[in-house]
Amino acid sequence: DAAALRRALEKGGEGRLLLAGSGSAWLGLFSSREQAQESVRRMSHQGSRGILTHTLTRKDYWELTIPSQEKESLR
Repeated sequence: DAAALRRALEKGGEGRLLLAGSGSAWLGLFSSREQAQESVRRMSHQGSRGILTHTLTRKDYWELTIPSQEKESLR
């Protein structure tokens, strides 16, 4: 249930939790990768699935999303 999952995620204490969409997903923001990994581990013990991601810099985003030919035309 959502309340039990939230309690499991909050046990780490370092992250910020946000309810996403119509309430079917939680978004957690953590100050370290280790805290995020621990949160994902706790979620799996609750029977839920967690996906660990990271933030991209603007430069990294552009490098990953725009093909080389388009980059040249933007310069």
